[in-house]
Amino acid sequence: MLYFFSFFLSLIRPCLRFLSLCLLASAFIVFVIDAMRSYGAATLSLTPLGDALVAFAPEKWAASQSFVGRHVHLMNAVTAEFLRLPVWFVLAVTGVLIAWLGKKPPPKFGFSSR
Repeated sequence: MLYFFSFFLSLIRPCLRFLSLCLLASAFIVFVIDAMRSYGAATLSLTPLGDALVAFAPEKWAASQSFVGRHVHLMNAVTAEFLRLPVWFVLAVTGVLIAWLGKKPPPKFGFSSR
């Protein structure tokens, strides 16, 4: 069982590393776009996650908002604060976490028990 788990991790690690690379590249691109918009407007202009999600999938966003409003009352405030975070920050944190999950294990050092 342990061998299967280590084999599965050896297959999934490159996928996690590639996903983290894509997320970090996207975070950098969104950061540059926000910086250019801020420079052009001469004021700080950050794209909140909520606005990006509305632009990306408006129908799904409306359905998820109504679900959260009806069923999850305590999470409504937490969700509202999370959606105010800048898109580049959320992408960067997610990319770093996935990169940490996909890192190679440290090499085994020491003498064999045989």
